[in-house]
Parts: sequence; C-alpha cells; structure tokens
Amino acid sequence: MTLNQCKELTKKLTGDEENFFKLIGEINRDLKLMKMKVKMGEDAVALCNQDTTETKDCSKFSYDQMKYFQTVVFGIEGIPEKRLSTMQLLNLEQQRDREQDQEQGGSQQPSQELSKREKEELLKVFVKDGWLSVSNNFYS
Repeated sequence: MTLNQCKELTKKLTGDEENFFKLIGEINRDLKLMKMKVKMGEDAVALCNQDTTETKDCSKFSYDQMKYFQTVVFGIEGIPEKRLSTMQLLNLEQQRDREQDQEQGGSQQPSQELSKREKEELLKVFVKDGWLSVSNNFYS
C-alpha cells in the first residue's frame, strides 16, 4: 500500500490520520512474536518477514493477490455495515494503479484480474491466515 493510502485508512478506522505511526508501532509489537514487521519506505508500507531462517520475501502473495486484498479491505471499510458477502467480494474488481507503480520503479509485469475461483480460494486463505473473518457468508 502507499503511505497515503495507509494514512487514509488509519483516519477512517481511528478518526485521526496522526494515529498512523502509533498504530504501526502497536502492530509491530504484536508482529514481533511472529518475526514479522510492517516497514515503511518513502511512499509505501509493506509487511515483511524478519525471520532469517525463512525466505526474505515480504509476502507469499503475488502482486495481483495483494491488490485484490487491498480492494477487499477498502470495499469492506467503505460501507457502513463494514462487511460484504462472498458474492459481493467475488464481483469486486481489483484496484488498478499499475501505471503509478511503474512510474515509481515497481514491477513491469502486466496486472491480471483474478478469476472468481481464484478470488474464492484467496478469501479462504485470508480467513485461515487471520486477515479476514467470515460469519454467515459475510466477510469483515
């Protein structure tokens, strides 16, 4: 995520953009036990593996899978109920900012929309990994 997107999300969640750095500190304290850390660059924020015995990749997810997760989070956050049905999530289109990423030195690979089957499997992984919760076919 970009730093501005993170600050915007923090403002929507906590009511104050200034809580961003405090929130990152609290998250990092909890992630330390799992040997993970939220790292911030000039313009981006990423979840990174700190375990030197494991791979140093920042995520097990592809770019398109992470973009879909971002779309899911913004979709859920953007409505008063703060939850979406499986069907609503399967029909969400991934946010597209590949051009901006390329301008800032990002990957040159073309972005691809995930299939509904891929999205459905990915939602299960997000729940299993604790990134989302599901109840009565609604995700939050």
